[in-house]
Amino acid sequence: MLRVFEGDWYAQVSSGNVEFDDDDAADRLLVKGKELLTQFYHLPPAPVRDSELRFALPLINAATGEVLDVPIRGVIDLVEAEGAVVEFKAPQKAPPMAELPDNVQLTVYSYAYEKLFGMPPKEIRKVSLVRTKTPKIEVQVTGRDAKDYERLFHLGKEVLKGIRTGVFLPNRGNWMCASCEYQADCLAWAGNEEVE
Repeated sequence: MLRVFEGDWYAQVSSGNVEFDDDDAADRLLVKGKELLTQFYHLPPAPVRDSELRFALPLINAATGEVLDVPIRGVIDLVEAEGAVVEFKAPQKAPPMAELPDNVQLTVYSYAYEKLFGMPPKEIRKVSLVRTKTPKIEVQVTGRDAKDYERLFHLGKEVLKGIRTGVFLPNRGNWMCASCEYQADCLAWAGNEEVE
């Protein structure tokens, strides 16, 4: 496993498409990656039902039956045979537990699991392979219920309304900003024009 990781690492780095902060960063990150993979390999294994599970589902308000005319799409990293939904992350620092209940991505995955398999997931697990000086794996467990799905519906409805009316909300400082084609728009944003 480590040889495959290292081979792919060097292929990606030598492609010239990966940039590092300093000359030693690539070597440090390679070591951290190997340490995290080794830790992950030694976690107790669980039977897998599916991985990289793609979905496109209608977003339905269970309270009213209203259905959005645009499906919600995504990819669940891992579904365990016992019914756990698992999302993997690789943050630079351990994520705070306080953010877990409002994590929209996890709500979407729980909703999708319930629609795909006809029952709620046993649990939703966020597994963070934390890239601190001493790499570690942090597992956070949460769940979702009908109120979360109703909130997700309303959030989706408002986002869709905003998109259709041309409302743009910048999201500065996101980890994807460096490669985003709209970064200049976010930086220059000074408000949305009123639509008459």
